[in-house]
Amino acid sequence: MCEVKDTLQANPTLKEKVNATLASEDLRYEGTARVRHIIEVLHDDIGPERIQKSIAKPMAGLKFAAHYGCHALRPSELGRPDDSRNPRKLETLIGALGARWDIYPERLDCCGAGIAVSAGESSLKIAGAKLQKLRTAGFDGLVTTCPFCMRMYDARQEAIEALLGSATSFPVFYYTQLLGLCMDIDRASLGLHLNMSPVDEVIQKLQARTA
Repeated sequence: MCEVKDTLQANPTLKEKVNATLASEDLRYEGTARVRHIIEVLHDDIGPERIQKSIAKPMAGLKFAAHYGCHALRPSELGRPDDSRNPRKLETLIGALGARWDIYPERLDCCGAGIAVSAGESSLKIAGAKLQKLRTAGFDGLVTTCPFCMRMYDARQEAIEALLGSATSFPVFYYTQLLGLCMDIDRASLGLHLNMSPVDEVIQKLQARTA
């Protein structure tokens, strides 16, 4: 949306073409609304301290790897939610849950979704390489806010294992799912039954620590 807004602001002729199409639905694009990323809403608007106060079941003892995804950091000239070279907001939000986090070499890598159509096997290899490294690095799970990244890392694990011929099974969550668990929201409301990675491993660890 940020790229669309920037493009239409820079090209009034294109904006009018878009509005001519929207007019058939009695709609018009003005471009005045502020586009907000979920990381901005959680970190900048709500804030880590308020999130921390809302926690009923902190994730003490668990360690998560943050994955920002390209849309949160690029193109940097549009003004993204965090520093494109050294982001920290998602890690701060993970810390607000009582969990630990760590900086790892691949955290800013692309998930591979951008080439999934044109080079499917290559995209799976990119995602698989990261999952395998996280498995051996002592993390309990991977956390993202991006639906493209979620699909690559969570929904494609079976395909990745078939291609690579080695285990890549690793828990992957949306940040909002972990936040909901810490707020003691039931699993069905959080859509955790739709996750295809082994998220039960983390849920069982959390239950053991809060029992």
